[in-house]
Amino acid sequence: MALGMGFTKTNEEWPKEVTHARIWDIGCTWKDIHVAADTYNWARLDEVMAKMEATGYKHITYVIAATPQWLAKYPTQGHSAPWLGPGTNSMPHNVDEFNKFVHNLATRYKGRIKAYEIWNEPQLADFLYPYDIKELNTLATMSKRAYKTIKSIDSNALVLGASILPRPSSGGMKKAKKYLDAMKEKGYPVDAWTCHIYPVGNTNQGQNPQGTKGSQDNKTMGHRNRVRIATRTNQS
Repeated sequence: MALGMGFTKTNEEWPKEVTHARIWDIGCTWKDIHVAADTYNWARLDEVMAKMEATGYKHITYVIAATPQWLAKYPTQGHSAPWLGPGTNSMPHNVDEFNKFVHNLATRYKGRIKAYEIWNEPQLADFLYPYDIKELNTLATMSKRAYKTIKSIDSNALVLGASILPRPSSGGMKKAKKYLDAMKEKGYPVDAWTCHIYPVGNTNQGQNPQGTKGSQDNKTMGHRNRVRIATRTNQS
């Protein structure tokens, strides 16, 4: 089992015991970089990548999420995470622009970013709203295009599904299934699924989605041969 972490600041010491790192909540989301059509600001992500590599992290995952407001289908809608701002929880009105970002990202960091997670916690309105068939189908389409694009540039990189929230307070696997069904229609275009299990106290909530022994989870989450990765497990 590998030990990984996510960080929110670069002006502090990071533990050297960590081998895996996840880039999110540190000021270099999609909206921070893709500032206008065909215009990118890579400075912050360059800084984060350089520090992670200097600290010795061997497996870096980048989360592709948070739509730039200029590209959002619903640029002024509510519910978005306050630290990300309006429009970030909307799907883009032009998937081609999303794919341009993916292409530039994978090209710039080929061989350095080892995995790309396509969206963060879509079950939460903070990150995807509305959570309906139409928007989930768009997310699944984005995932399929991202998979093809990333693999054409860096065949060794992993493409990960959006982080699923098994906990009941976030809708659990019943809500997650709507996303998984949309992904099924696109042929499950991922190498692995991701979960944010957020265990609470001494309950078994974080042990396995739905609290099962695994067979039902694998059925719900697509194929038996796809790995599940817990990319966040902190106490809530």
